[in-house]
Amino acid sequence: MLSKRGQQSAAVVLLAKDNPAEQELAQRALEDGMIYCDLRIVSDGQEALDYLHRRNGYADPKQAPRPDLILLDLNMPRVDGKDVLREVKTNSQLAAIPIIGLRPPVTTRTSCGATS
Repeated sequence: MLSKRGQQSAAVVLLAKDNPAEQELAQRALEDGMIYCDLRIVSDGQEALDYLHRRNGYADPKQAPRPDLILLDLNMPRVDGKDVLREVKTNSQLAAIPIIGLRPPVTTRTSCGATS
């Protein structure tokens, strides 16, 4: 992404994930993959909406820049990730932001107790 001066600038990525361990895992994965980005982290769906609509503690655009990508946990407290997705995609100012939905891993247990 190029800035107005033609210099390379970091893409802003908003990670909406309620589990601190998974937040750290995502942050490490981006760093290990040498993906240069400005990672912003929120902990639930309501906080994600506040960030995106620049409400409450996110009113200053310098402190809460518009994300270029949203990594969205679909199962979060307060406001569910699916509700955040629906609101973003129906809002004309936010709809163009790409979203990657995140879900917890699915495991299947057999009658023997094995996990696949």
